Amino acid sequence: MRSLQARLLAPTDIAPLAWFRLVFGVTMVVEVFRYFSRGWIKSYYIEPSFFFSYYGFDWVKPWPGDWMYVHFAALGVLGAMIAAGFSYRVATPLFWLGMTYVFLLDQTQYLNHMYLVCLLAFLLIWLPGGAAFALDARLGLARPRDTVPTWMLWLVRAQIGLVYFFGGIAKLESDWLSGVPGSMFLRGWELTEPLAGHEWAARAFALSGAAFDLLVVPGLLWPRSRPWAIGAVLVFHLTNAQLFRIG
Repeated sequence: MRSLQARLLAPTDIAPLAWFRLVFGVTMVVEVFRYFSRGWIKSYYIEPSFFFSYYGFDWVKPWPGDWMYVHFAALGVLGAMIAAGFSYRVATPLFWLGMTYVFLLDQTQYLNHMYLVCLLAFLLIWLPGGAAFALDARLGLARPRDTVPTWMLWLVRAQIGLVYFFGGIAKLESDWLSGVPGSMFLRGWELTEPLAGHEWAARAFALSGAAFDLLVVPGLLWPRSRPWAIGAVLVFHLTNAQLFRIG
């Protein structure tokens, strides 16, 4: 137990945390741009007259008029601030509050990716993401540091790993393994549509999806398999982007 505690508290390079902060912030700016460019703000939160609230959160309502545009613009600015590491201690809690507010507006707009965004934003509040490779560190707004306790990196890894793991567990049920959902999804992309009518292809799609979710985390953690696991992650999420327009 003491050995584990010592390993978790041991200092490690802060660069991965700073890199994660940058990628997270840039991704959020891109996501906000997509909401503007595709008209989702208007169609999801301005035009509807009724929203399916989450239990206990029926008091969470969209801003009146066109103020939802202002809200998303603010999220974009906060995402850019997180990416740049500028006023990080202010930007992260405000972004978390703003994104969680959007998430809670309507159950019909639920997306597990957005739930993960809320969780990761919450974790970033407590991590020193602005202490290296950030404007805060350069401007003297945060104490520069080269290392962080190892547990901070593992906290982010664990959160992302849990998503894959439970995604794999959810696929170990008869409906998914039957291949019926897989056949439907294969029809969603011109490249895979010819395979949709073959039962073996649909079942292979289902099994490979479950296997990926369950094995990708160990694959990423083991140095020898990490390059292959990274390649699998890229293929998986690019495929998701084509089949489901997510990923």
